Amino acid sequence: MTALERQKKLYLLGDMIVRGVPLTPAQASWVGKALKEVATGVSAADAFSLDEDGRTRNLLRDEINRKVAIGWIAAAVDDSELGLGLTVKEAIRRASKRFGFSESTLRKYWNTRDTNRSPEFDLP
Repeated sequence: MTALERQKKLYLLGDMIVRGVPLTPAQASWVGKALKEVATGVSAADAFSLDEDGRTRNLLRDEINRKVAIGWIAAAVDDSELGLGLTVKEAIRRASKRFGFSESTLRKYWNTRDTNRSPEFDLP
C-alpha cells in the first residue's frame, strides 16, 4: 500500500468516526494501536505509517489541492452565468496565485488526458 493510499485510508476512517459509523474490529484495532503510540510520543506519521522513504509527505493534501485547483479552473473558464468566462491561460494564471501551484504545473495537470476538467469532483 502506498503512502497516499494509507493517508486516504486514515482519512476515510476518521470520517467514519466523525459520522458515528462503527469501525470493524480490525479497523478499530489499527486506529487504537496507532493512537496509543501517538499518546506515548511516537509521531503520528510513524504510528499510522504515513511516511514514505523516511519522509512525511502531504500526499493526500496535495491531491485534494490539485482537484480543487482544477475544479476552480473549470468553473472559471465556464462562460455561462455561473462561470467567470476566463480563458484557460488566464484561469491557470489566477489559480496558480490562489492555490500555490506554478502555472506550468497547473497547465500540466489541466492538459493530462485523465484529468477531470469539471467543477465537480469527489474527495478524497
